[in-house]
Amino acid sequence: NSHGRGRGGGGGRGGGGIGGGAMFVLSPDAENITELNRMGLTMSDLPLHSFQRDVVFLGEHIASEVRTAHKLDRLSKRLEREKNLSNTLLNSMLPSSVAESMRAGKTVEPRLYENVTLFFSDVVGFTRICDVVEPWDIIDMLNQLYTVMDHLASHFNLYKVETIGDAYMCCSGMPTPDDMHAQNIA
Repeated sequence: NSHGRGRGGGGGRGGGGIGGGAMFVLSPDAENITELNRMGLTMSDLPLHSFQRDVVFLGEHIASEVRTAHKLDRLSKRLEREKNLSNTLLNSMLPSSVAESMRAGKTVEPRLYENVTLFFSDVVGFTRICDVVEPWDIIDMLNQLYTVMDHLASHFNLYKVETIGDAYMCCSGMPTPDDMHAQNIA
């Protein structure tokens, strides 16, 4: 320039009046607050305009997102199990057409079935049997009995309404109308 000075505008070596030294800014190698704490440091120990602050904040954000994703995954699996249980209970208590309507949020209107035959069964002397036979043997006996009854019900177009203790109830002619309802039960 016209005054014979260097580009720095100041006198002395290297321009600008600064000596020939170097300045180093060191930051700890930490990706999250937990790692900082293990080093005995906090966020306020990091230089204010350091990339390391961004690394730590990003690490915390990613860790938070991963925790949230894991939590949502667990909740989703739990919801699916509860939904399956609810569907199983609903299907065991109601005809499938009624259960499907209820799951869809529809109102299920009562229907009149004019040609229906009901079947009730009961183990004669069940209370006396329970007094002398081991509980697991009673369960095995009822399991065998109801397995046979369920097989017959599916073979003869019967709808199993309920089993309670030793009582078994089924019907024919509903929920699917069937002109052979009495023969099916017999």
